[in-house]
Amino acid sequence: MASRTKNAFRNIFSGVIYNIVSILCPFVTRSVLIYILGIQYVGLSSLFTALLGVLSMTEAGIGSALVYQMYKPIAEGDVKRVSALYNFYKKCYRVIGTVILVFGLAMIPFLPMFVKSDLPKDINLYILYGMYLFNTVSSYFLFAYKNSLLVANQRNDINNALITVTCILRYLLELLLLICFKNYYLYAIVCPIMTVVTNLVRSHYVDKLYPQYYCEGTMDAEGIASLKTQVGGLLFHKIGDVVLTNVDPIVISAFLGLTVLGKYNNYYYIITALFGILGVLTSSIIPSVGNTVFTKDRRLLLNDYNKFTFIFVAVSGWFSICYLCLIQPFIEMWIGRENQLDIIMAVLMAVYLYTSKINDMTYVYRQASGLWWKGKSIPLISAAFNLTVNLILVQLIGLPGIVISTILSRVFIMLPMGSHSLFRFLFHDLKSWRKQMLYQLYYGIATCVTGGAVFYICTLITGGVWKVLIIRAIMCAILPLPIFCLMNAWHKPFREAFDFGKELLMKILRKRK
Repeated sequence: MASRTKNAFRNIFSGVIYNIVSILCPFVTRSVLIYILGIQYVGLSSLFTALLGVLSMTEAGIGSALVYQMYKPIAEGDVKRVSALYNFYKKCYRVIGTVILVFGLAMIPFLPMFVKSDLPKDINLYILYGMYLFNTVSSYFLFAYKNSLLVANQRNDINNALITVTCILRYLLELLLLICFKNYYLYAIVCPIMTVVTNLVRSHYVDKLYPQYYCEGTMDAEGIASLKTQVGGLLFHKIGDVVLTNVDPIVISAFLGLTVLGKYNNYYYIITALFGILGVLTSSIIPSVGNTVFTKDRRLLLNDYNKFTFIFVAVSGWFSICYLCLIQPFIEMWIGRENQLDIIMAVLMAVYLYTSKINDMTYVYRQASGLWWKGKSIPLISAAFNLTVNLILVQLIGLPGIVISTILSRVFIMLPMGSHSLFRFLFHDLKSWRKQMLYQLYYGIATCVTGGAVFYICTLITGGVWKVLIIRAIMCAILPLPIFCLMNAWHKPFREAFDFGKELLMKILRKRK
């Protein structure tokens, strides 16, 4: 238990450091890119990232399934089985890399279809796409599979430290080339080069840290059958994730143009930064939850789930309210009022942020307990709904329609159906699922009331952009969480979350003493 807790805290700490670097460094380079070359280049980068994100569904969650398979043999010291999984992982990644390369090349003739307007005159669409394609494919052939040993051994801190260092080097090089040469090709080529360097260095460290594991041996029939079931379930989830996260930029570029995509991406960039902070918590506790799933009583497990769900909803609500109140003055201060979207989009993006994270605990428990196959159709239903509504609304109301379609799919499909699958197959308690849905409804109302009150107070603040931003930030730091907690003080998940936080704080204070 002590070792798991130590690893979790170590992973969280290193993850926080990595996320600070991965937020600040791209922010600086993005700012320089906009000021030197223009916002269309941000839209171009977002488009290629989304296109190759669609191709990445080929991976089908094999990595997650194999890491899950490694937990038990690593805990039991079964080197032979881990080595066989390791070898299988390597072969899978070679195949995946080849498939992505083939489909990526096949997509080249269709590239002009995805850019409605605003393509910079100095850009060759095909050359730039080739750079992004090489960056995506190279990892699959250059030891990316070795990261599985770090994850399965709860040593994400090593990977985070490595990526943090290479991330800093990458963005320093990008800045230098942008400022000195003002050339987007030189800027873009840095990323694939640093991807190769990162994979080579990671390979060296993994070999040094875990010399007992080799890529040798074969998986038994039972292991392959189990893996097929898990990967089959994960494939559906992968498709759903790809549609929800990568289709939006493609649709925006195809229907509204690169300039609109660039503006949207600046707002979305702030959201992904917040996602990264929250993602540190989820990725760090999955291995620990994976252990408790098989050792704890179902009732205690359900209490933990409700408690952590409340914590994640409270934090997500706070982030969303801060986003709503601060994003407009922040964008004005950062890249100018001409690059702002209207207040309706700011509200929708805040709702998008909240609805994207309220189901995080369900994801964590499904991931940790291996329930990928159960409820496998949910992501497909959500993806089909989102894509259909997306294409209809973008032509009726433009950019807001794209965000609305994603919000609706998360609230009315992913949240209720995903948690229903978890309560049915893990907790075996659908009565508690209905209670959890009522909790989620109340959490949403409480967040809206809190956000509305704080936003109204923030609109009363006038003056220069810096003054407004600073005072609003102080208001957001002080007001939302106390109001939200007071509105939820009456029910059990809040009380258990409060006791958990108090106990954790006391442990930290005792260790310091």
